[in-house]
Amino acid sequence: MTKEKSKNDPAELFVNEIKELSSSFTNSLDTFFIDIEKGVDRIFSNHSDNNSSKKNKNE
Repeated sequence: MTKEKSKNDPAELFVNEIKELSSSFTNSLDTFFIDIEKGVDRIFSNHSDNNSSKKNKNE
């Protein structure tokens, strides 16, 4: 802890730490869901491409 922070009220420090942690968690969670969405889109597009190629081979 820096000297400046040690002079602050412990409750304020605690609240600031929670805000900092929650903001980083929120950002990580947002990117997590974006990554999941992209992965699911990629899986389903590959699956539909595979089905299309199988139909073309059968015709």
